[in-house]
Amino acid sequence: MTAPVKMRLLTYNILKGGHERVAKIVKVIQCVDPDVVVVQEVLEVDHFQQIATTLGMSPYLAHSQGRLPLRVGLLSRLPVLDFHTLHLWPVWPSCLQATVQLANGYSLTVFGVHLAAYYPWFLEWWRTHQVCTLIRYLRRAAPGRQLLAGDFNTIAPGD
Repeated sequence: MTAPVKMRLLTYNILKGGHERVAKIVKVIQCVDPDVVVVQEVLEVDHFQQIATTLGMSPYLAHSQGRLPLRVGLLSRLPVLDFHTLHLWPVWPSCLQATVQLANGYSLTVFGVHLAAYYPWFLEWWRTHQVCTLIRYLRRAAPGRQLLAGDFNTIAPGD
């Protein structure tokens, strides 16, 4: 049996690309001091790159699906062995899969998501459908250690 390894992960919705708040976003991330950050609502590649550079982290950005320019990104201090955008309908607008190297020699596959938002009942059903699609994909395509992180946009109290 191998010794456990600690990894600190932050998931952060920077809201509408974090426009004019890059320094504040950097401060929040620095306070948490994560090894990996899953970032939602990336709009401007330049802002995302600036955040990564300031933090000394490697940036990875999933492509947006459809008309919405919102993207999910990954910032990492750990070596990233593999990264790609997942195109899993109905999971939109952006979803990523990244495999990071842990300190103990094992790897961890991180899935970053940003699920549908807003209040109508049918969107709660849609979010459930998105999660079920993700879970089916995780079981089939990515054996081993996995972590699903992001903005799930749950709206019920306590979720």
